[in-house]
Amino acid sequence: MSASTQSTQPRLPLVALADFPADLRAALDRGRANGMLSTAVPVQVWAHRPAVALAWLQALEQIHVHGLLAVRLRELMRLKIAAITTCSACQIARKTDSVTEADIACLSFAPGQQHTHFSEAEQAALRYAELFASDPMAIDNTVYDRLKRSFTVPEIVELNLFCALMLAGGRMTLAQQAYEGTPMSQAPIFDIPLQRLNGGPVTLAEHAGQVMLIVNVASKCGLTPQYVGLEQMHVAHAERGLRVLGFPCNDFGGQEPGTPEEIESFCQANYGVSFPMYGKLTVNSAPRHALYEHLIAAQPTATPSGSSVLHATLEKHGLLPKQATDVMWNFEKFLVGRDGQVLGRFAPDVAPNDPALVAAIDAALAR
Repeated sequence: MSASTQSTQPRLPLVALADFPADLRAALDRGRANGMLSTAVPVQVWAHRPAVALAWLQALEQIHVHGLLAVRLRELMRLKIAAITTCSACQIARKTDSVTEADIACLSFAPGQQHTHFSEAEQAALRYAELFASDPMAIDNTVYDRLKRSFTVPEIVELNLFCALMLAGGRMTLAQQAYEGTPMSQAPIFDIPLQRLNGGPVTLAEHAGQVMLIVNVASKCGLTPQYVGLEQMHVAHAERGLRVLGFPCNDFGGQEPGTPEEIESFCQANYGVSFPMYGKLTVNSAPRHALYEHLIAAQPTATPSGSSVLHATLEKHGLLPKQATDVMWNFEKFLVGRDGQVLGRFAPDVAPNDPALVAAIDAALAR
């Protein structure tokens, strides 16, 4: 095996999610649903020792659900450690809208440097997280004295534990070369459990090696006629490897109330839909489906159409998303490459024949 080949393969095989014990899989699914996890890769390595993997997830879940530290503070520390362990999935993901792009830009301040962008408590925690991850021998009494000005002893213990858990996952995955060059069939998106529209279990692994355009669809929406363009696109580029995938969702104005049989009949009778349709899932409502947790974490913002009509209409009726990263409405589109990487996200009113979307799909198909 050449050096170049070695550098793109994990040193240890990743355990497929389908092979997880039930309790470990349930813990992983909870972590994805509540936004605790950005990637399943560390768990897929540790799953060779499933009890250890489960203990790691359970400890992290306790902090995530019942933690003493502020959500914003944990997110800042997580992003600081993710930058050191070079986990791109963790760096891209955002767990709370309270951390802005300006915050992220300021995270690179030098150790020991005062930064007015962050509170004293945040600066102390970030300083500690950086030293914990990169130079633990430099943690001295001065560092702890500063922590004690802002945190109680239980909070400092939790801060330590959180740093340790984040670093454990990041360092282990980095050491196994599991961040880059993950085999196509093992990319996280291909292991997410789904249902066919008729109810049968399935995953997106059946589309590994193809370009996917994932669309949350609805039968009673003003954008429902987009089915025509989506079907035309699916048929026109099928031989090149494009698959349009429809995911019915009732989160937006209750515009997809039908049963699977009703949805299938409507799509075929009115629009001749031949592309794969999947079971109804939740996109914005809690608990958000793991597929959309993954998609949104990878692409937090959508490419706009250039028109303000949809935004103005939703605003007028009080229907705008609650969070900036939420899906805006029916027919938002996520473009996924042949290797399972999420390449782009396009607003609901970006039509299937929009030049920007067409260009992005062509580029993905050419890879």
